[in-house]
Amino acid sequence: MPMKRICKCGKKIDYDKKMCEECYKRYNKTNKKIYDYKKYNKKYNSEKRNNQEFYGSKNWRIAKDKARVRDKNLCRLCYDNKTIKKADLVHHIEEVKKCKDKIYDTNNLICLCERCHREVHLLYKSKASIIKEKLKDLVEEGF
Repeated sequence: MPMKRICKCGKKIDYDKKMCEECYKRYNKTNKKIYDYKKYNKKYNSEKRNNQEFYGSKNWRIAKDKARVRDKNLCRLCYDNKTIKKADLVHHIEEVKKCKDKIYDTNNLICLCERCHREVHLLYKSKASIIKEKLKDLVEEGF
């Protein structure tokens, strides 16, 4: 009679096995999730590191400051709607991931407040070309 041992779930299993079939399936499923998470997290951390290097660079600070001076550090969308509100950040009209050649181009930068920035990113999902054209027009118009 072959030797048996108890799996952590309480079932009897052959001595040379580490766990029963059900526990093994559950174990594999959990490990796949952990692997996928680590794989995603590694990619995310790599992108985050690249962003930190970019947004901390001297060239970015110069381009950002030029855009702030041009826009008088006001949110351009609020100003277009007859409201004066201080800009919280400088936004890339064409996304950095898609247009690496325009990352320091001040014509691709616009000053926005937090609220308008969130709205712009929400609109990018449905009406990207329309909102990008509006932002480009605001930059070209100037004050």
